[in-house]
Amino acid sequence: MDAGMTGVDRSADELLSDAMAVATDRDGLLELLKTSRKALAREPSMVALPARRLLVVGDLHGHLGAASWAVRELLARTDCHLVALGDYVDRGDEQLPTLALMLGLRLAESGRVTLLRGNHETPRMNDGYGFARAVLEAHGQEALDACHAAFAELPIAAHRQDGLLCLHGGIPGGARTVGDIGRLPKGGREPTDADVIEVLWNDPEERHGGFEPNLDRGIGMTFGQDATREFMARSGLWLLVRAHQPSPEGAVRFHGGRGLSLFSHPNYHGMANEGAVALVGMDRSVETLRVMPAGRGD
Repeated sequence: MDAGMTGVDRSADELLSDAMAVATDRDGLLELLKTSRKALAREPSMVALPARRLLVVGDLHGHLGAASWAVRELLARTDCHLVALGDYVDRGDEQLPTLALMLGLRLAESGRVTLLRGNHETPRMNDGYGFARAVLEAHGQEALDACHAAFAELPIAAHRQDGLLCLHGGIPGGARTVGDIGRLPKGGREPTDADVIEVLWNDPEERHGGFEPNLDRGIGMTFGQDATREFMARSGLWLLVRAHQPSPEGAVRFHGGRGLSLFSHPNYHGMANEGAVALVGMDRSVETLRVMPAGRGD
């Protein structure tokens, strides 16, 4: 994959073809991961998003059809900046091509693509949910180490100045404002900072109150409506967009409409759920789009 080629030069079909080829080519994959790691290392832990419409993508989990659909949507919409909320790998049938496509897209469209980290961009989760095995069987330990080195450089949040915050899991209990999230580290290969872990793992609950242990997951916290309202008021936010949880429609508003959860992998684990992405305008419009893959990974 030619990291120097721009989105004008490369169509969605070419990016997909490159990704599928790179996924089976050890040297090509290592080069893509090395180039991506260096590019991601230049980004802060919280990316400042441009003042333009966003195409926000939730969990992909190795669904190449959903990832390809999102790429086509971006390239067809010249006014959009894509933000992917993490969880590119584990569980799905086409994890390496999906990861290669998203990294390749970021290199080809570097000015209009932001990739965030999810809780599955970590060695511990990859060991338990399939990605480590897939990489080791295909390309060996060096390739897996290169994946984890790239994952460690992924930003954990993205903020648009008009008051929009994107992250994978949820707001952390140790952050009073969005500025506090911006001062967090990226987390290293296996995050140990409590607030970084919560950014990747926390879930909203439809209850009053603040933070409580996340008993369902056994890690991170849940946060109630009061925690969201107070954090957003202190930070001047109007919308929190996160991923991390599938839903029947692929997109669901929470906490009185202050938050939006997205999940872009359709029929996840046979759940018959829809996949969804969101278009978020500068006029505070929020439109959800159903992911319609062209026959891959359904």
